Amino acid sequence: MDNELLLSEFKQREAAKNSEATAISYEQAISELSKWLAVPGGEPYDPNRRDRRSKELWQATGADLRIHLRHLLQNGGYAGGTVNNRVIAINVFYNELEKMSEEGLEIPKGDNPATELDVSG
Repeated sequence: MDNELLLSEFKQREAAKNSEATAISYEQAISELSKWLAVPGGEPYDPNRRDRRSKELWQATGADLRIHLRHLLQNGGYAGGTVNNRVIAINVFYNELEKMSEEGLEIPKGDNPATELDVSG
C-alpha cells in the first residue's frame, strides 16, 4: 500500500471516530512525517540530515520519530503544544497501522515505532 492510500485510509478511520477537524489534523501530521521520511534534508527544519536514508512510513523507527519531533520543536518554529499534538497523532497512526495490518491490508508488519515515544530528553 502506498503512502497516499495509507493516509487516506487513516483519515477515513479517524473521521469515523473523531471530529473531521481532528481527523484532518492527524492526517496532516502524518503527511508531514511521511514527506520528512521520504526526503532527508528536504525540510527547512531538517538541517544537515542528507545522510539519513529515505524511508516509507512503515519503515520508521522510534529514533526517526524522536528526531522528527525534536526538529519540529527546535528548528521548525512549532510550539510545545503543537508538537505534543503531533506525538498523539503519531501514536494514533501507528496503533491504527497495526490494526490495518491485522485486518489484512497489505502493510509490511513491524514493530510499532511510537511505543514509548518521548521527546523530552
